Amino acid sequence: MTKNKQKLLQELAIKSIEVIKNLHKKQKFPFGDLKLNRRQVMILFLIAETKQGKSVKDLAQFFKVTPGAITQLINVLVDYKLVCRYQDIQDRRSVHIILSSSAKARFKKFKSNYFNVFSAGFKDFKIEELENFTKLIRKIKI
Repeated sequence: MTKNKQKLLQELAIKSIEVIKNLHKKQKFPFGDLKLNRRQVMILFLIAETKQGKSVKDLAQFFKVTPGAITQLINVLVDYKLVCRYQDIQDRRSVHIILSSSAKARFKKFKSNYFNVFSAGFKDFKIEELENFTKLIRKIKI
């Protein structure tokens, strides 16, 4: 790796951490006084993508952790009545997680606030720049 590439990658790593840290620092959480961590918030985003939610196995694969670790995160969300568990009809060993009906409206408001804060960081970008930036981000292999 060339010195220039290494320097650019270091700058990118530092800036990425700074962006994520500041995004979450500014975030207002409309679930009242509930204390959720970033992974629990991400679980809410992931399960809200589809009506059937996500399986514990899929969530574990996404976070690169064990199903037991995901279950611990989900237990808090269940206790807060933000999500519900249900067994897959075709595979009784598979457990799916969906947003509870009471959490759907609150999550919708949270998601809107989250993306308003997020999009403010990109207000100076032209649409072409956002498209190019998105294409580049998709190429990152992690």
